[in-house]
Amino acid sequence: MLQSLSRLAGLSCCVHDLTSFTRVGGIRQLPAELGLHSNPFCMRVKCSQQARCFRQCQQMTNQRVGRLRRPLVKRCHAGVTEVAVPVLVNGNHAGTIFLGPVVETARPVPAGAGRLPRRSRRELAELGELAQLLAGHLAGATEARLLREVQAKARSTPVRRALAMAEEFHARPLTIQSVARETGLSPSRLAHCFSAEVGTPFHQYLTALRLDRAKALLRGSSLPVGEIAQRTGFCNQNHFSTVFSRAVGVPPAAYRHAQQDSVET
Repeated sequence: MLQSLSRLAGLSCCVHDLTSFTRVGGIRQLPAELGLHSNPFCMRVKCSQQARCFRQCQQMTNQRVGRLRRPLVKRCHAGVTEVAVPVLVNGNHAGTIFLGPVVETARPVPAGAGRLPRRSRRELAELGELAQLLAGHLAGATEARLLREVQAKARSTPVRRALAMAEEFHARPLTIQSVARETGLSPSRLAHCFSAEVGTPFHQYLTALRLDRAKALLRGSSLPVGEIAQRTGFCNQNHFSTVFSRAVGVPPAAYRHAQQDSVET
C-alpha cells in the first residue's frame, strides 16, 4: 500500500518506525527501501550533512508530528519540502510516514534539486490527508495483531477469564472491580496479574478491543456513529469520537468514508 501511494503520488515514501510496529517476531515486514530516506537528493545531502539530517528529520520532525497528531507539511534545512504523517497505534505515536522530498511550486529550486517533483502546498496537504488514512489502516492492522498477541500471553485462569469477559461484555460498562468479582481475586491483585501477563493495564486493553470492534462496524455496516458508540461500550458519541480520533488520527466518519470508498472501487 505504501508503494502504491508512492507511485500514485510520484513521490518517494518511507516510514520511520519508532516502536518496531512494522516488525513481527523481530522480522521486518516492510521492504528495506521503505525504512529510510532513499531518494537520491536526500542521499547526496546526507553525505555532507548527515548529523543535521538526523536531527531535523528523525528527531525534530518525529517529535513535532507526535505532538500535533496530524499531517505536517514541512521544509527541511536543504530547502525542499516533505509531508510527515504520524502513525498512531492505540493512541501512541508509533512511527511516521514521510512523502517527499519535493520542490514547492511557489519557492525557488534549491541547488541540486532540479529533478525533484514540483507540488503546490495544497497538493501536499491533500497528500497528507490521504497518507493519514493509510496510517490509520496500518495502525488498525497493528492493533488487531497486538490484541491477538496479548490474548496469547495470558496464562492464569483469572486473567483468561478477564479476557473472555472483555470479549463478551465489551459493550457494557466494565471495570477492573466488576471483572475481579467474577475471577475470585481482589481488584488490585487482578490488575497486577493482568498487567504482568498481558503487558498492558485492563482498561487500555478494553479500549483497544472496543476500538477494534468499532472499526469493524464502521467498515462493514451503515449503522449511525452514535449507535456504533453504544454497541461498543462508549458512554456517548462525543466520547467515542474523541477516543477514536486520538487513537486513529481521523474521526469515525472520515475513517468509514475512506474504508468504504476503498471497498467500492
